[in-house]
Amino acid sequence: MKKLLLLVLALLCIIPVAGCQAKPKSRTAEFYHGINYDSYYYKATVTKNNSTYTYTQAIKDGAETTIEDHQYDEYDKYVITQGDLMHILDNDNKRYNTLQSNNITHFMFSDNDYTDFNYPESDTLVYVSDKPYNCESFNTVDSKGNVVGSIKYYFELEGDLAAIEWYTGENITALLVMIEHSETIPATVYTAIPEGYKAGTFSTEQEFDPWEDLE
Repeated sequence: MKKLLLLVLALLCIIPVAGCQAKPKSRTAEFYHGINYDSYYYKATVTKNNSTYTYTQAIKDGAETTIEDHQYDEYDKYVITQGDLMHILDNDNKRYNTLQSNNITHFMFSDNDYTDFNYPESDTLVYVSDKPYNCESFNTVDSKGNVVGSIKYYFELEGDLAAIEWYTGENITALLVMIEHSETIPATVYTAIPEGYKAGTFSTEQEFDPWEDLE
């Protein structure tokens, strides 16, 4: 009984330490830690390759939705990813084509461990159009560990994520400005193939990833 009591006391001593170690230590780590990967959605504007468009993603119960809304309809995309299957929706005709590949669109925030963002390279107060933001910067490295760029996260003074910038060297390659994010996914954002949609083509091993340059 004495040995059992000592074991219980030892476990009780370990729990607070583990909890302390798991606590996010930066605003960016707090953002990633707060994402509910069972149900989460965000909508933003993205500027990349001299083009600005609306970018929406949602994740729910393992399914990932990506929507691109460009000025010209031919560049629009509406994709639902399930495992290695990517269903490309044609909402006008209520059809979908399916692609099977190892290189497909995924939820942008899902591949990151929040503890990787505990220690930013810099944490500064910056002004954009005379409005103050807290900016945390993190280096990006190549396969050899050489620093090749950075990612900057901008937060409202109240703590909400406002924007993300990607840099290669000193040159900005993409900008995401957050419009809204929530655990409640709007009904207009499909997280499964809508009822009544008919299957179209099925293909394999084609590449399709609008965030390839950012990951």
